[in-house]
Amino acid sequence: MTLAEIYSSSGRQGNLRTAVAWPVLVFALCWVLPAQADEFFEKKVRPLLVQRCFPCHGGKKASGGLSLQTAIGWRKGGESGPAIVPGKVADSLLIDAINYRSLKMPPPDKGGKLSAEEIAVLTEWVASGARDPRQGDESLGGMSFEEAKSWWALCPCRQLERVTYRK
Repeated sequence: MTLAEIYSSSGRQGNLRTAVAWPVLVFALCWVLPAQADEFFEKKVRPLLVQRCFPCHGGKKASGGLSLQTAIGWRKGGESGPAIVPGKVADSLLIDAINYRSLKMPPPDKGGKLSAEEIAVLTEWVASGARDPRQGDESLGGMSFEEAKSWWALCPCRQLERVTYRK
């Protein structure tokens, strides 16, 4: 007896389609969602971190021991512990700090509180799992991947004309 016959004899023909559709849908989402999350990070989160957070928490400047320049940096956290708990907004120190609850980040003398839109971007990022496409301790000096691809040192050399010298 085939799977189709089992479902049709039990009067559950729609369940066969559902049984096949769910794995296909899950498989598709496993490919699409990470790409969308990476795009969200590159277009919204990284520029915000570079502009508002890196002056104090980027690279060698790691105020409070927290560097946001790499994924490893925010996972490790600073003196107060991990800055972000992916998927848990209420447990993330970064979200508390940008809402001026536990800490006041950025401090008033360094640009002041983030706008409601900026807070919403970081909150959405953390709530959705804080996907960060940066691998290892990779650092691009605040550039996006697209900017890094077109950076002069990473572009192929162009062919130069041959010059002959006369004696």
